[in-house]
Amino acid sequence: MAGSAFPIMPTVDAIPMRHEVERQLERILADMVVASHPQPAKLLAFIVHRALDGHDVTEQVIREMSFPIRRTRSSPTSRASR
Repeated sequence: MAGSAFPIMPTVDAIPMRHEVERQLERILADMVVASHPQPAKLLAFIVHRALDGHDVTEQVIREMSFPIRRTRSSPTSRASR
C-alpha cells in the first residue's frame, strides 16, 4: 500500500544495522539496573563490539578478557599452571 502511514515491518530474518545494535546497547547499558553492575555491563559491551567487528566470541576470548594472566618476573608461567 503506497503512501501508508504505517512503516513496513522487517522480516523475521532481517539483520539489524550496526548503528541500530550500538544504539540498543547504549540503551541497555544506560538502564539503572545494568549500570549498577559494571562488570557484567563491561562484558556485554565487549561481546557486542567484538561480534560487530566480525570477531569470534568464544569462551576462551571471554576468559582471557575477564581473567587476564598476570605473569611475574621470576616465573614465565601463571600460578594456575603450577
